[in-house]
Amino acid sequence: LISRKNSPPRLISLIPQLESTEDSQKTPAGFHVVYLPYKDEIRQFNLESLPKPNPSLVEPLKSVLKKLTFTYNPENFENPALQKHWRNVETLALDKESVDE
Repeated sequence: LISRKNSPPRLISLIPQLESTEDSQKTPAGFHVVYLPYKDEIRQFNLESLPKPNPSLVEPLKSVLKKLTFTYNPENFENPALQKHWRNVETLALDKESVDE
């Protein structure tokens, strides 16, 4: 994939996504682009040298992580670049002195 005119080529994997519909279209059908690493970007880790977690802390942490987990829906997250753009447009249109954060 060459995403821009002057960018170097990248190896990618296309992962299909099924359309999700409940009353209306939630997520469209399409593909996810996953960039694949080059050979020199792959590193081997020595997992034996890592410290072992304290067993008395593992279970409480698992319960905390379960409470933090949620179903991801991209419609719940605004694009920060677009939000900044529209704040700037609003500032110019309303002839304000500065951008409201």
